[in-house]
Amino acid sequence: ITDLDSNSSSLQNEINIMMKKQLTAKSVVLKKKGVIAVVCTVRAMAKQMHALEKSGVVNARGKKSGGPSSSTGNNSTLYPNDMVRSVMKLIDSAILETRICPEAAGLFMDELAAPALISGLPLEIARECAARFQNKFEAEFVEDYVKEKSERKDMLLPIERQFYLDDLSDEEEESVDIIVPIAKWVLQGKENPLSHRTEVHRVIPHFRLMSAITSYAVNEEEIDALLGCGVLMAPYSYLEGEETLTQKEQESLCDIIFFSINWFREVINFFALADDLDNRKLVLLRVKNIITLENIVRKHLVLVSQYRPPAVLFSENTSDWQPQSNGTDKGKKGKGGGGGKSSAKGKKKGKVSDETAMNMSLPGTAAGGGQGGVAGGPVASSTMIGGGNTTTKADKAPADKVDLSHYKPFFRELDLSVFELFNTFVVTTENEEEYRIERRSPKFRPGELYFLLKDLAGKVDKKLASKKKGGFPGGLRFSPAAFGHTNLMSMSEASVANKVAAVLPKIFANLDVLKNYFANILRLNDGIIDCGNLYTLACQQYFLCIKLGMDIAAAFFSWNGFQSSENVDMLLTCLSALVERIQGSVETAEVNQLAEKTVDYLLSFLDTNLQCELASSHLALLDSLAKLTNSEYIKGKVSKTAAEYTKRNWQTGEGPDKGNVFNLQVAKYWTYYLDNTADPLQAILHLYDTGVQDVFQNKTKDYANETYPTITRATLGAIYQVALQTITGVIRHETYGVTKDKDSLLRTLTHTTDILLRAVNPLKTWRNRTILKAVLKYSKPILDHFLRHGMPLLDDCFRRKNLECLNIIKTLQVSTRYMHVICNSTKLDRGDIALANYVPLLKKSLESTVYRVEAMLAANNCADAFWMGNLKNRDLEGEEILSQSVVDNGDGGEEEEDDEPDAEGVEEEEEEEMDGEEGEDGPDSVKYDD
Repeated sequence: ITDLDSNSSSLQNEINIMMKKQLTAKSVVLKKKGVIAVVCTVRAMAKQMHALEKSGVVNARGKKSGGPSSSTGNNSTLYPNDMVRSVMKLIDSAILETRICPEAAGLFMDELAAPALISGLPLEIARECAARFQNKFEAEFVEDYVKEKSERKDMLLPIERQFYLDDLSDEEEESVDIIVPIAKWVLQGKENPLSHRTEVHRVIPHFRLMSAITSYAVNEEEIDALLGCGVLMAPYSYLEGEETLTQKEQESLCDIIFFSINWFREVINFFALADDLDNRKLVLLRVKNIITLENIVRKHLVLVSQYRPPAVLFSENTSDWQPQSNGTDKGKKGKGGGGGKSSAKGKKKGKVSDETAMNMSLPGTAAGGGQGGVAGGPVASSTMIGGGNTTTKADKAPADKVDLSHYKPFFRELDLSVFELFNTFVVTTENEEEYRIERRSPKFRPGELYFLLKDLAGKVDKKLASKKKGGFPGGLRFSPAAFGHTNLMSMSEASVANKVAAVLPKIFANLDVLKNYFANILRLNDGIIDCGNLYTLACQQYFLCIKLGMDIAAAFFSWNGFQSSENVDMLLTCLSALVERIQGSVETAEVNQLAEKTVDYLLSFLDTNLQCELASSHLALLDSLAKLTNSEYIKGKVSKTAAEYTKRNWQTGEGPDKGNVFNLQVAKYWTYYLDNTADPLQAILHLYDTGVQDVFQNKTKDYANETYPTITRATLGAIYQVALQTITGVIRHETYGVTKDKDSLLRTLTHTTDILLRAVNPLKTWRNRTILKAVLKYSKPILDHFLRHGMPLLDDCFRRKNLECLNIIKTLQVSTRYMHVICNSTKLDRGDIALANYVPLLKKSLESTVYRVEAMLAANNCADAFWMGNLKNRDLEGEEILSQSVVDNGDGGEEEEDDEPDAEGVEEEEEEEMDGEEGEDGPDSVKYDD
């Protein structure tokens, strides 16, 4: 645009005309295009100014330097002073034209405040912008507080000043208090929609732009009064729901709360980097205010089911967002909303995860009262009143509260600078004081720790965690979690990892406090883990904080950037800081040694990890270090820790832990154990012999194995899937070859067939759909590997070790017989298409196995050892299936009598009656009821 050529001058004019037309258009889309064009133009002109200064054409003060390149006859030549005026004219024009269009105005200010653009602005432009934006903000967005004039009762809702912190200052000089009149703007817009009042929409992005430019070009002290100034809100009685409100009043109140939350979020974004300790304390109080308002807005959102919060993420499209159903009108059938089957006696409803429950009811600091005793010191269970009842009604997550994670698209993004608070404060588990006392001497509470860790965990997962290949680009479902990462995604992975590496040791300093809290409780309870004082709402919050901290660390150490030598120093620094927590100064500089010592430190959390999901996060962190270093020492520790968790009797406030979430965690324990153990196949054999067989033999529904209490009928399906999947992964690397160790391969083949027999044979007594699915899904790759590599191995070894080879075939034969039964029964169940899809390919592998074994025995002159017979079709209970019923199944008359080898010494199938004992669930369990 600033080229001296005349053609570029005409192009400049055309672009200016286009931008002006777009900015003055009535269409919001065109206005947004004009806004982006202005931002790009400002960025281009800033680059041009830097280029001119570096080339010496002009000096830094905007005056021409000598030389032929500085002289031209073109009157359109622009030098820095002229360019500063042009840039400011563009910015002023964009602000003016978008004044009544909050979407375009917010987009312009947010894009202009991008760190990459701000850091590239010449100081002349930055200083000019800082002065203008400060003056405009002071004139338009803040007011002097005069109680008689500011606090009004003649509007839709009464308004008064709330969350005022400047009275905490020790300064003696008198100054006029200022306020941000959020409630006044919202109510004026509600009372007169035609007035087009947009101040409440523009104040937050304007503050972000002003603060970003001010900190870059001037001094942040010029706007530090905004940190402690109050905001106009509804009275506390309205916030707490003590007043009866109309629908319009309720929605207006929600608007006020959402705008206030986002104002405070943007305030802490800027002031979190303040060096002054008093300002850091004010930032901490603002975090407490945010948590308080979030707790308040949850209660109000229940009353406005179709409410849509005001937009604050102007660079993201939230048009597909839909309000969250609160479930008040679901399942109402008949009198009392019985909900049909869901209300059946003894039927347990879906379990709400602990994190969701905490999202719906976090203990926060109220604006006018405290939560005394929520987070106190450890108390022995015997000293608790009503110690037998582990969870009171007040501790349970209220069912009528809303999960705010669904409203994430309507909250401003927190910058990584906010996590600098970890460098100043350490969490405390002391009793929380009333707010009026807490605000005088604020302390870092678990509520604030959870708030920060949850946000950081989302950022790390978005930026550093390795993602699996997704489906259709963009996905087909609206995901609120995908929003609020615009500034984060503009940063490089390395810069984000550096920020995380800097705060990770500080995070574990906080986790150590919580770990010691639980260690003291266990000591007071004499090591008993099912005491009521371990399952209060405060303890659940502590568990979640530890879990989030470990999730952050696991994602950090799993970052693929550590494969590059450029990031080794960052890794060494972080590991050293963690090791220093247990041994002081660190002398070694080897990654493996530091990682091993870090694992020793992390194992100190083993005894205090009393929640099944927390244990999974702990294992994930240890496993990430094992994969990072490939250390056998760490793998052994991971395997030993996972084994410890599988042998633990997990409890909740309501009794033994169970449900889908628990089953998933048990599967993770066994996955980490088998992935890191030295001999996975031997471990699986031990698992089936010691734990699985015992559960199958016991007909009690809630029976748990004594050695492994995590093995029950409810978890068998998950364990089957993990075990069989592990087998397929192990044998995939055991391929036959001329140079391979054949004895080792034969042992692997023996173990594999033994495991398959132990997995399939117990299904004659009891099974469920999850187990059948695992068997159908993973038996095929096992049989295919047997055909591809096992049979050539048997061909080679048969003459030397014929008895061993025959035993392998006999063992496999027993397993494949019942696989035929499973296939036939699954085909008859026309309602379960998902299971039936596995049948054709598995039957093909079964038939191939028959003929391949026959060929191998014939080639070794042992044809007499093989006898081909006709199997009768039977269902899972052992009852014979009439052939006509199978023919009618739609196979075009194909006969369903399968051929199966009968090795020497094995009775004919026709003479064998299956042991079809019904499990406790009776025949219904065959219908695949999970």
